[in-house]
Amino acid sequence: LFLVDDLFSIFVLIEVSTIVVALLIMYKRDSRSMYDGLIYLLVNIFSATFFLFGLAMLYKQTGTFSLSLLGDIITQDMPALYLPFAFIMTSVCLKAALMPLFSWLPRAHGTPSSPSVVSAILSGLYVKSGIYLFLRCQNAFSAIDTQTFFLIAGIITAIIGFVFAIAQSDIKMILSYGTVSQLGLIMIALNTGSETAMWGGVYHIINHAIFKSMLFVGAGEIIAEYKTRNIYEMKGVFKRMPLISAAMIAAILGITGAPLFNGSISKYLISQGSNDLVGDIMLTLINLGTIVLFIKLSRIFAGNTGVKARVPANRAAVCVFLGATCLVL
Repeated sequence: LFLVDDLFSIFVLIEVSTIVVALLIMYKRDSRSMYDGLIYLLVNIFSATFFLFGLAMLYKQTGTFSLSLLGDIITQDMPALYLPFAFIMTSVCLKAALMPLFSWLPRAHGTPSSPSVVSAILSGLYVKSGIYLFLRCQNAFSAIDTQTFFLIAGIITAIIGFVFAIAQSDIKMILSYGTVSQLGLIMIALNTGSETAMWGGVYHIINHAIFKSMLFVGAGEIIAEYKTRNIYEMKGVFKRMPLISAAMIAAILGITGAPLFNGSISKYLISQGSNDLVGDIMLTLINLGTIVLFIKLSRIFAGNTGVKARVPANRAAVCVFLGATCLVL
């Protein structure tokens, strides 16, 4: 997805990755994970069909699958390319979990049966491939101006993501819907028309991979200790799991854009690239929603219940490394 220039090869690689991800979701082979994994597989196969239709029509019009050549060929607004562009971008937007094509993401990333390390890989890394593919396809079809459309879609995705997240009590579902909101923020950054905001969005892709991976891994350790996913049944986490809690707090400070943490830099660049009042208001609203969401999540650290938990050294080291990276970046 990152290196290949040929769109048909990218299609094949997307299909391969889709099957692998479905197997990871179904790893525990119980009824819930099988159901969520099959939903993910069927939805993505359906979206891949759109991608394939778009490729066929695109090849008929241009005679190439090369993204770099397409960028040279499509130098002006060409109505004949609207439909193949729409087919391809529909599939890409589903991969990127853009509104209204995000319903698969909470099921895949937050399914109760999936190991938390799988959720961390999916939410922290895999879903970014859709965003990066969106960026490559949009650059190739730059003559077709869709920035306003995707900017509005990004705003709606970000707002709906944190609203749904605030309504949850399941810690993994909170984090999953939080991913939807952050993906909306990245889409806003990529479609403001500002180079500064665009690079802020690209940096936020990297940052989100770090702090969301940390939050999912930390959540997995907390779930294993408390034997529940309900945040209202978790109290005194900081007292029982100090290293995990400190790393999670660092990740929370990163995702909310607290000064000195990685999210503050990317969000500052995104905000600097937004040159109108409406854009500033929307970004402020989205970040406020993120802050409210993680204030709700942070209640699990308060209290003084239970004895100190024993976390394996290798798992604690991974969490500390990811938490420290939020500060270093």
